[in-house]
Amino acid sequence: MTLRKKNLSRIPPLKPNIVAELLQKEVQDKLHADHCRQNAKLNTIEAKLKLLYPISKTVVKEKYRDWLLKYVFCSMITLTLPDGSARNQLALEKKLSILTKRLNKKFFGQQAAAKYPDNTVSFIAVFEEHATGGLHIHTLFQAPRDTEFCKLKLSPDKLEPTVHSLWNKITGAQQIDEKSIDDATTNRAKIEYCLKRTYGRDDRVYFDSFAQH
Repeated sequence: MTLRKKNLSRIPPLKPNIVAELLQKEVQDKLHADHCRQNAKLNTIEAKLKLLYPISKTVVKEKYRDWLLKYVFCSMITLTLPDGSARNQLALEKKLSILTKRLNKKFFGQQAAAKYPDNTVSFIAVFEEHATGGLHIHTLFQAPRDTEFCKLKLSPDKLEPTVHSLWNKITGAQQIDEKSIDDATTNRAKIEYCLKRTYGRDDRVYFDSFAQH
């Protein structure tokens, strides 16, 4: 026993750079394993939805896609929630309603927004489940514009930072993904991306704030 202890004591300690490499590899392996698990969950959700709604790609996704292609959108903004576990769509729809009211006040002013509610910052929203089962929201915004009764208080290029700021105040969420839409090809791609997991769930598409400009 004494000899074994002496032999072990002669083993030189690992150099710091080797320890760092080993730890980095361990972290990378863990991230890769987590990514694989999330993909497996998403694939499982996808397979279940296809079984539940076998004809949905023509009944829901293509129907909405073809209809939305009649309109021009300026931005796709993905809205998340702080803990990533929100599953109550009705509660999230109320938050979208609050977002609409605050956007209207920012862009048209409080008095005009209250007096002319039909003149709204226009967008559609699509609720989508992520790997953990919680919901996030893809939104397609039309560019805010002057109307017959309401002149813009903010320029259209302020849309994305304003949405970011207001959503953070409403929900506390920090993460937000913004993508501008530049041409017809990209417009189609963004619409298809937003609708990619709706399947037969037409209730996942929120039109309450869509003015069809």
